[in-house]
Amino acid sequence: PDPTPDPIPTPDPVPTPDSPPTPAPDPISTPAPVPTPVEPEASDTTPDGEGLAPFLTFGSLKTVTYPGSTSKLTLDFCSDGRSQRVEIREATIAASPSSGVLIEGDFLTVPRSSGTILLTATWNGYTATKEIFVKPTADQIALSMLSSYRRYTPGAAEETTLYVFDSSRFHGQDYTVTWSVDDPTFLTLEPKEENGEHSVRFTALRPGIGVVTCRVTAPDGSYSENYCTVCFLK
Repeated sequence: PDPTPDPIPTPDPVPTPDSPPTPAPDPISTPAPVPTPVEPEASDTTPDGEGLAPFLTFGSLKTVTYPGSTSKLTLDFCSDGRSQRVEIREATIAASPSSGVLIEGDFLTVPRSSGTILLTATWNGYTATKEIFVKPTADQIALSMLSSYRRYTPGAAEETTLYVFDSSRFHGQDYTVTWSVDDPTFLTLEPKEENGEHSVRFTALRPGIGVVTCRVTAPDGSYSENYCTVCFLK
């Protein structure tokens, strides 16, 4: 009999290809939050790096007056580029011992004798000082501006003019005029003389406060001074 044929081999099963992985969706990027603008904190540093901390000040740091005169006192607190009036009754005012000064409310009366008076004001932990020079009218000179408070901008400038009235013993004399500032890093001075009139232009180099002094000197060497308080706030 014919031999029984070998059984037909069962073919290996065709492997089912792996299904391609489903790609994960790209993550939805959350936009970064837009920061809310924040006002910069006030700095005590001026553009040139010099410090300018908050301070208390009298309206004028140095004044000249005649014996027995009465004038109004003013106090200001300067901070963050602004000036705030301080009520005199809220501050403590003290005068140099034996000065004979009378303070009633906002008004100050000086004694009927010549001399120098130092005032000190304290308020909320801040202190201010002021010098008052009491002298007869005949020994005085005058300025067109005795105080200036304004905001600082580069090149900001002001001007004051000297007056020598006929009531002054310097009137009609061949006097000389000099101008100075207590802090040359704060102001530059440009003295001018035109048709016998003396004035000075002062330009701010930075925010700050200082005193411009005008001195008139007679041929005999005697002199008189007056003062202009200058404040440029940042």
